[in-house]
Amino acid sequence: MAANPITFSEIEAFKRQTMTPLGVSSVRLIRRLDQAVLPILNPAPASNTVSARDGKSVLSMIRGQAAKHNPPKAKESA
Repeated sequence: MAANPITFSEIEAFKRQTMTPLGVSSVRLIRRLDQAVLPILNPAPASNTVSARDGKSVLSMIRGQAAKHNPPKAKESA
């Protein structure tokens, strides 16, 4: 499950429940930290992934994987 950005309502709930006074600068800092951490928690998909809707790319990917696992046999000389 992917991490989602923290919302202002979640920050407000934290502020209320812990009775912590948070100023505007603190809320901005929390949001900036969240934006810095999210790419680490949700890395971009590998470049070798393709959309399942792109039939040609899927076929090409399958053929590439098959070629890796089944290298062509050397031709025998007569």
